[in-house]
Amino acid sequence: MIRPRVSIAALMVGVLLIAGGFAALNYPSILGANALGTLLQGSLLVSILGAVLGRGSRRAFWSGFAISGVAYTLMVFDLAPRPSPTRPLLVTGDLLILLKEVMHDDPNTWDNHLEWMTTTQRTDWTLFYQTGQSLIALMVGMLGGLLGRGFAGADPEPAAPRLRREG
Repeated sequence: MIRPRVSIAALMVGVLLIAGGFAALNYPSILGANALGTLLQGSLLVSILGAVLGRGSRRAFWSGFAISGVAYTLMVFDLAPRPSPTRPLLVTGDLLILLKEVMHDDPNTWDNHLEWMTTTQRTDWTLFYQTGQSLIALMVGMLGGLLGRGFAGADPEPAAPRLRREG
C-alpha cells in the first residue's frame, strides 16, 4: 500500500482550518454561520464539477467528496422551501440586507446592522448548530473524497498503450 505524502504547508493549512472551525464554534455569529453555509454549498457545487470534469484519482476524490458531502447535508439540514431555523442561509442575503439599509435608510444603520451580524451570540443554539453542522459536512465530504481516492487505487484509468516506433 502506498503511504500518502503530505507537505508541511498542507498540514499547516489543515491546522489553520481546524483552528478557524473551533473559533467559529466558540464564538458563533450570524455572519459566521451564514459564511460557513455558503462555503459548504459552494464547495459541494465545485466538487460536482470536479467529479464530472476530473480524471483519474482527482475524479475519484471529487466524486467521494460530492456524494458524502451532499448526502450528509441532505440528512442534516431541513430542505423545506420556507425559511428554516436549522438551514444556514447564504451570506449574500446578509450583504443584500446591508446594501438595502445603506441605500434606503440612515447611513448610521450600516454600523448597527453590521454590529448585529458580527456580534457573538453564545446562547443562540441555532447559530452553534448551523456552524457545527456545516463544519462536520465539510469534514465528511473530505473524508468521502479520501475514501473515494483510496477505493479507486493508484490509477483508476488504464493508460493508453504506447506505440513502438520501428526503425
